[in-house]
Amino acid sequence: MVGPNQIRIMWELLEALNSNNWKKFSQHMAPDTVYNEVGTQRRIKGIGHIIAALHSWNKAMPDARGSMGNIIAGHNFVTVEVIWKVTHTGTVITATGMIPAPGKSHTTPSGRILRFEDNKVKESRHYFDMIIFLTQIGARLK
Repeated sequence: MVGPNQIRIMWELLEALNSNNWKKFSQHMAPDTVYNEVGTQRRIKGIGHIIAALHSWNKAMPDARGSMGNIIAGHNFVTVEVIWKVTHTGTVITATGMIPAPGKSHTTPSGRILRFEDNKVKESRHYFDMIIFLTQIGARLK
């Protein structure tokens, strides 16, 4: 059952992401945690691989800051709205190629769903609209 502890963990995870505190981030993850980044269609398993993927986003957008909106908690899930405000100053590496740094700022709304097991994140899903992201940075869409 989700309670105040899991909601607190969600806040701590976002703060860890905002401050690039990967040690704090990993403390809340189950060893075999899975991260589903729906916007890029990536499914990543294991804390080290997840941190590497998140760190690559951070290298491209080091000033990224997420702020929370609505939070819904129930059973063993926490769902939260996150608004990301960033300036794209580095290259984003994707499965289909590289997105060069335009130096533009953008705001990308997203939703995260965390599934807990024994007060650790067992699985997370990060939903964001890649078209909104690409349009705001001026990427050319075919």
